Amino acid sequence: MLPSASPERPVKRSRLLPSSEEAAVAAAGELFRAGCGGCGGGGDDGAAAAAAADPSQAATGSRQPLLEKQQPQPTSQQCLQQPAKSPQLQLSQPQPQPQPQPQPQPQPQPQPQPQPQPQAPSQSPSEPQPPPQQQQSESQSQPQPPSEQQQPQSQSQVPHPPHPPHPPQPHQPQQHQPHLPHPPQPYLPHLPQHQLQLADVSRPSGAIAVLPTALPQWAEEALRGVDPFWQPKETLAVITTQQAGPAPGTHGQLQSASALFTVSPAALAAIADKRAQARLVCVQPWDGPPRRCHWYGGSYVLLNGRPYEVTKEDRVQLLLGPNQSDQAANLSSGLVRGANRLTLLWPLGVAGAVAALRLCEPRDAAELHRRLAAPLPLQRAVALVRAHVAGEGEEGGGAAAAAPAGAAAEEREGEGSALGSGPVTVSLRCPLHGGLAAAPAHFGCTAAAAPLAFFDLGAFLELSRSGGTVCPASGRLGELEDVRPHAFLTAVLRTLDHNGVRGRVEAIEVSPCGRWRPKDSRVPLLSVLDAADPTDPRVIGSPPSFDPRLLDPEDATRPDVVDLTDD
Repeated sequence: MLPSASPERPVKRSRLLPSSEEAAVAAAGELFRAGCGGCGGGGDDGAAAAAAADPSQAATGSRQPLLEKQQPQPTSQQCLQQPAKSPQLQLSQPQPQPQPQPQPQPQPQPQPQPQPQPQAPSQSPSEPQPPPQQQQSESQSQPQPPSEQQQPQSQSQVPHPPHPPHPPQPHQPQQHQPHLPHPPQPYLPHLPQHQLQLADVSRPSGAIAVLPTALPQWAEEALRGVDPFWQPKETLAVITTQQAGPAPGTHGQLQSASALFTVSPAALAAIADKRAQARLVCVQPWDGPPRRCHWYGGSYVLLNGRPYEVTKEDRVQLLLGPNQSDQAANLSSGLVRGANRLTLLWPLGVAGAVAALRLCEPRDAAELHRRLAAPLPLQRAVALVRAHVAGEGEEGGGAAAAAPAGAAAEEREGEGSALGSGPVTVSLRCPLHGGLAAAPAHFGCTAAAAPLAFFDLGAFLELSRSGGTVCPASGRLGELEDVRPHAFLTAVLRTLDHNGVRGRVEAIEVSPCGRWRPKDSRVPLLSVLDAADPTDPRVIGSPPSFDPRLLDPEDATRPDVVDLTDD
């Protein structure tokens, strides 16, 4: 048992102090009694004992009450009831240091203020020293505030040097790591257009197909001749269909393939200004020349969820006929800035077609005329006309018979003889608009089979923009690059213009020898080769002349209509 503190010992200790120290002890006692709130004699004894143990606290007594007022001080009875701690036990069993526990989010904490530690009073050698046992009893009887009692050890009670306190570390903000509950997913361009950023708008916009297949060589060649009235400037998306075997019970279902692509702001501006269109075409591998747009029957297209019909409503066959073609689909109204999705739906059981969405600009009439093929040589055109007229004159028709050429045929014609049964009448009116043709043209592929078939070039180009490139005279499908001026009829119109009677002639008669004249006229037979240089077919001289009065019928006095009611 440790000796309990008595109120008489601090009094005896205070008599040994000098007068200046007694005054300091008295002042410290008054301050301690004011802080304890009326502890009684025990508080005075505790203040005196504290002043006797450390006179330096008297000088700093003005600071201690501030600290003591912040926390409630125990009374003298509570101090006596608290068990005293033996310094021997504290030395043999040091308390472990508290380990910091990890916190999920560190919060800034106020730095602890250093507490004043009791220091040994500096005494002169002449002053008497109290015995060590008396000093220990006085230090044990001194009431300590709760903040000081919670300290593991005091510097006055530890014989060996204590651990140096950790210096306060400056607060450093901790970098919070982003919380990822799930692994990052791959990016898909499905955000609105205001959240997408384009790397470079000056470069052509690229296309990423969901079905990564390379464009076949045949498709590259076929796409060059498809949709000839539009000049491709950029390929936005390509879809190559893949074969999927039909399963039982899947009649009426469709296959699908999609492509993701982006559109640059420059392309959207051109579309908004009506300077370009986004046109979707489709080609199939088994289509030979002529090249054409060929969709599967019943195909549909979805652009950003908006459906488009690419085939006619009445076409239910999967394949087209040899002289039929589909039209390109204009998808300009469905494009948005940024990411776009194109989906092609087609029936089961067929595949292999290639669909391409291209940004195209329209070609004007002058550019189309420059792209036309050159006309046939005039000698070649006359030879085809002779063979055709001679075959038409034979009974049963059929193959064109070989017609004599050269000076011998011209001599027979001059003598009044005719090859076959007679001349052939050819109308100069265009089958498209019904008026006189201003620039007769035809397809080079049909020149041998129908050398006198023609159409007006201007009307044909205007109608073919919304239709197919089908010859209106023969009904055969052709390519725009094969359209050329009609050499034979162009020479005929030049002769009529030269004589100033073009508007008065609506039809001509073509003899089996290749000569011609206006129908029902007295004009002698004319040759288109008279104005051509036999050494150089490209050199064309002056066409032949005739009297315009010969255009009247031979028997002008005979009425065309006989009035049978006249008595």
